[in-house]
Amino acid sequence: ERRKPVASEPTTLGADFRTAFRMPVMLLVLFISLVGQAAQMSIQTVLVLQVESLVGPESVAMWSGVILALPGVAFALSATRWVEQLERRAVHVVLTWAFVGTGIGYVLSGAVGTIWLFVPMFFAASLFVSAFRPLSAAMITTNVETDFRGRAFGLQSSATTMGGFLGPLFAGFVANHFGRSMVFVLMGVLLLVIPLVVQRYAARVAAAREGTEGLAHAPAPDNPTD
Repeated sequence: ERRKPVASEPTTLGADFRTAFRMPVMLLVLFISLVGQAAQMSIQTVLVLQVESLVGPESVAMWSGVILALPGVAFALSATRWVEQLERRAVHVVLTWAFVGTGIGYVLSGAVGTIWLFVPMFFAASLFVSAFRPLSAAMITTNVETDFRGRAFGLQSSATTMGGFLGPLFAGFVANHFGRSMVFVLMGVLLLVIPLVVQRYAARVAAAREGTEGLAHAPAPDNPTD
């Protein structure tokens, strides 16, 4: 007979968020999910226009197809590799690599003036930005209790959706006032600053995890004898 899941008490969205905000690992997961998606969507908003400025209207259709395919290729090549790195190194180290690599890649993508330099720069940035989704999922799987894990993935999806909303707004404002290339440059600069935040919260996640493991491995007290 198929095993039925144990029914849990109903909760509200507000209660789930309050629970998540008391968990350092969930704060970090929600943050990187929101920022990672905002970064990707801000670039996607102006990507075709940027390509057109580099190759002209005659070749923009072909090159846009190539460029838009690069993030998917990068994700397929690198997603599992990022999770492997998380198993070998501290979370703040891996996340710092992801943010710094993405930031440098975006800054260089906005600075180049030819498609032949833009393609490798953008592909390199895509390899790093591909880290955020698998890393956040791995952090939930390894650090969140089973009874909250499903809701944790739901909250992660909500943060990702919010990032998809904020990213295009950022891109539209920057492109309108400073130009399309500045969307790449400014988003890259922001991503280079974010590791300072990651360092702080990742330290809290590590401390919380070590405390939990310490309690789990602590010897049980001796039973009193008569």
